[in-house]
Amino acid sequence: MARHFEIDSAGTGSWHVGEPPDRRMSATARRHGVSLDGQRARQFSRRDLAQYDHIFVMDKENLQDVLFLDHDGSLGHKVRLFREFDSEPGDFQVPDPYYGGPQGFEKVFQIVKRTSQKLLEALADEYDLDRKNDSGARPEGTDPKDE
Repeated sequence: MARHFEIDSAGTGSWHVGEPPDRRMSATARRHGVSLDGQRARQFSRRDLAQYDHIFVMDKENLQDVLFLDHDGSLGHKVRLFREFDSEPGDFQVPDPYYGGPQGFEKVFQIVKRTSQKLLEALADEYDLDRKNDSGARPEGTDPKDE
């Protein structure tokens, strides 16, 4: 599925630009076999709003910050709360893990993992992608020139 999407991450504030992920989140991800090596924080920009077809934000404050960049109101339809796709959405916001100790990072990891899976399913449906046959190999009888 990854070949169908360009995925990026950015914060709405500038205070961590250029820094690696929090060491506690990196450790949590590593325990689950996910490497965050090489990641660096960057700030979301109006260019991002124009460039991407879908923008998923973690909480309502991020939603307001991103929509503020939509000066003429023409791009806001692209922006949604990430947890709209969560099977257990709670208040539809990803909680801030920084003050919850190690279990706060684990909780956020599980929310993001669960929601990402549902989001990917929704995007596959929206773009009519075959999730079962997406190893990179083409289904029998298809020609890349037809894409």
